[in-house]
Amino acid sequence: MYYCLNKDVFLVKGKAKDAIYDLSIGKLYHLKKSETLILDTVLGAQENLNFSDKEIAAISELTKLNLLVKKSKPETDSIYSHFVKPHINFAWIEICTACNLKCKHCYNESSPKSNVYLSFDDFKAICMQLKSVGIEKVQLIGGEPFCHKNILVMLEYASSLFSFVEVFTNGTLINLETCKFLKEKEIRVALSVYSYISSEHDKVTTLAGSHQKTCKTIENLKNLGVPYRIATTHMKGICIGEKSTELYSLHPYKDIVRLSGRADLNLLTRELLKQKLITKKSFHSKLNKTRVFENLKINHCFGKKLYVSANLDVYPCAMERRFSHGNLRNGELKDILKDSICYMTKDFVDECKDCELRYACYDCRPDSVSDSIFEKPYYCTYKVATGEWADEDSFVETFFDKYKINESE
Repeated sequence: MYYCLNKDVFLVKGKAKDAIYDLSIGKLYHLKKSETLILDTVLGAQENLNFSDKEIAAISELTKLNLLVKKSKPETDSIYSHFVKPHINFAWIEICTACNLKCKHCYNESSPKSNVYLSFDDFKAICMQLKSVGIEKVQLIGGEPFCHKNILVMLEYASSLFSFVEVFTNGTLINLETCKFLKEKEIRVALSVYSYISSEHDKVTTLAGSHQKTCKTIENLKNLGVPYRIATTHMKGICIGEKSTELYSLHPYKDIVRLSGRADLNLLTRELLKQKLITKKSFHSKLNKTRVFENLKINHCFGKKLYVSANLDVYPCAMERRFSHGNLRNGELKDILKDSICYMTKDFVDECKDCELRYACYDCRPDSVSDSIFEKPYYCTYKVATGEWADEDSFVETFFDKYKINESE
């Protein structure tokens, strides 16, 4: 009999430390290099081998944890043998860059002065290209999509092709008749709301009265039974207040402002940065077997989503415009999709590629302080070279000092 790792148990090596991923129960174990050396000696060895006291103790402990088992022949199953093929299943379609608002963090840098509009013919062509690669879920975005004169025609056309159609809107330009249309065509709606307090919400949109208009739209959607959801972004100087309505709920911590478009470091506070940090606690949650296997081979976003801009550029994400797949005017979607983007795993990211936690870790590539797409997440507190976690308070202080972040409102 031979000692082998149990089914769905894998060893992932890093620069200073290593880790055992037990995907059968979703647990992660850290190993010192000295412990890995012992494990390497044991794996594939026969049970009657003359093991040292340390090796015997390791065998006993790993067996108790159900990580190590005996099998009739040595096995070499590696986590890297599990292959996940990219399958783009969702797309954002930007139908215009124009917006009636000028939100202080806008990821698309939209404003009333933006003036790129997608033609209906190009919209139809995009939809057919998306269908050709098997995409069934789309979201129409802007700018503000309801600034486009053909928005309803586009939504009707999309609803005839795709199984899921959603429009992302600030909700200020939608009247009752439009809400009835959305109900009839089974269009879902996502709305941006930043606070329960009207004046705080309006500080983000920079337009007085915008919160009142958005709430009226939400009320109409709710009364008509149109499926809707609320997306919020937390940033410096904006108080979400106490829940005072049944129209929507705001998550107090989810989706801290990301550094894309108009958003920059000056929209962060020390507390917001703390909430973003990748820390030891980030790995206390149960590992998801499917997501770990995905992280081995594909980018957890870029391998499943894409974004088509109003000028037909195809990007990997609505917030990522530092590089692209190409332009639909120059070729079929199936031909321009780049493996180098879809397969951009943590194995290509600076420092992350040497981290034993890389397949259990998730970050947003566009949320970056530099122009490099391979930058380690700026909010990661793990020191790969030493296998140690930085003190959170010290990490935040050092970060604010390094980037000379303006802390005034």
